[in-house]
Amino acid sequence: MKTSFLNYYKLILEKVSFDRNLFLKEYKKALNTLQTYEATLLDRWLIEKGLYANVMKEKNPSYAPLLQNAESNRISPTTTGQY
Repeated sequence: MKTSFLNYYKLILEKVSFDRNLFLKEYKKALNTLQTYEATLLDRWLIEKGLYANVMKEKNPSYAPLLQNAESNRISPTTTGQY
């Protein structure tokens, strides 16, 4: 059985949302671990929970390429047939 870390990272990100630096560290780990369609689902969940602002407000240049890559590498879960 294939397991997903999506629910794990949802739990972690919710628990560390009080600290933007820690949140971004865990978000980066999530993007590196999750499959593309799962990362898209995570981003949607973050938006629904109001936590995506933690990512978007970041001014640290070291995260800029990460965020750009995250957005440019996303594909729709419905186009992959894995949704």
